[in-house]
Amino acid sequence: MKKIGLIILLIFTFAQVGFGQTTLSAGDIAIYGVNADNPDDFGFVLLVAVDSGTVIRFTDSGWKSNHTFRGNEGAVKWTAPSALTAGTEITYQGNNSNFTADNDATVGTNGFSLSGSGDQVFAFQGASSSPTFIYAVQTNSNTWQSDATASTNSALPQGLTNGNNAVAVGSGSGAGDEYDNAAYDKSTMSGTKSELLSAISDNSNWGGDNSNRYDFTVYDFTVDDGTPVQLTSFTASAVSGGVMLNWATATEIDNYGFEVECSVDGNVWEAIAFVEGHGNSNTPQEYSYFDNSAAGNVSYRLKQLDNNGAYEYSAVVSANAGLAKTELLQNSPNPFNPSTKINFVLADNGQVNISVYNMLGQKVAELVNGNMTAGNHTVNFNASDLASGFYFYTLKTAGYSKTMKMMLIK
Repeated sequence: MKKIGLIILLIFTFAQVGFGQTTLSAGDIAIYGVNADNPDDFGFVLLVAVDSGTVIRFTDSGWKSNHTFRGNEGAVKWTAPSALTAGTEITYQGNNSNFTADNDATVGTNGFSLSGSGDQVFAFQGASSSPTFIYAVQTNSNTWQSDATASTNSALPQGLTNGNNAVAVGSGSGAGDEYDNAAYDKSTMSGTKSELLSAISDNSNWGGDNSNRYDFTVYDFTVDDGTPVQLTSFTASAVSGGVMLNWATATEIDNYGFEVECSVDGNVWEAIAFVEGHGNSNTPQEYSYFDNSAAGNVSYRLKQLDNNGAYEYSAVVSANAGLAKTELLQNSPNPFNPSTKINFVLADNGQVNISVYNMLGQKVAELVNGNMTAGNHTVNFNASDLASGFYFYTLKTAGYSKTMKMMLIK
């Protein structure tokens, strides 16, 4: 029986969203570049899918031989703004709205600040007093040290292996062999998780520069997770008259379709609909089903069927059909280039306007202006003719108005 690669984005339109967290292991991300010349920056790629609300901490504090942080440094915390797929790249500067200061006594309270004389960046989850390390890079030299004797050097923590889920880069192994800025050379940009991890963690695939910073936004990794049907989202939203289910796939192989099942107690499941699949597809596909018989709290799952009868269940999403409200959601992807999708929920039929504005408050696009029915909706925004920067989009109905921010990076 095959597996479905699944990312669950559960949207409760009747209450504040409660985010979960994906527990990560060593090698589930890879840092592919570090700039110590101001402004400090680093880039990392997700090698597995993560849920919305997943937290990863990053620190430049060195690791001592006694298995503790040296301290006197700082840390930042990244929080996933939505469910993200494997292959998503995140940069400290480009996605700084999702980073927050996270200093404590263990790593230090001096703030995250990289040294041009060589430094290290550790990615971990959990408390800094007992971290679970995910990846590590240092630019002090091409070997890790036996101890953190200064702010610019470090030992390699337990659980990480150099060349596997950690990398040390420099022009040599001695003093003065550090790099101000270092980056992976893009020699392998697609493959399985293990193939990409091996390539990025090989210091012979890195270069360094003591004068010029690297652009980490030009990387475009593709992770092959080996799953015939890759489900990238599955949402349940309470709307007027029932529950709207939406799901999407990135790729499909031999996909007969999806059987929609519901449950009122989480134990007994009933098939309520069948939605035909696209068979074989290398492009994203979107699906929806409206359950107009839903009442109260209802749970849903998908039974994905192959043409040969093999099947696999998705995870479970839930919604309260008795409570629905109009809501504007965060665009995805964000940042984007050059297009993005804006999702919104309408509790009632009526006049709707969605417009986009620049930082000066000037309208640059009107995406919707007319009557729409209640339910889940998506509109596309193509900004190919606009300059990079922050933009605002607003949803207005007879009784609702909300504005959100998005970022265009070219």
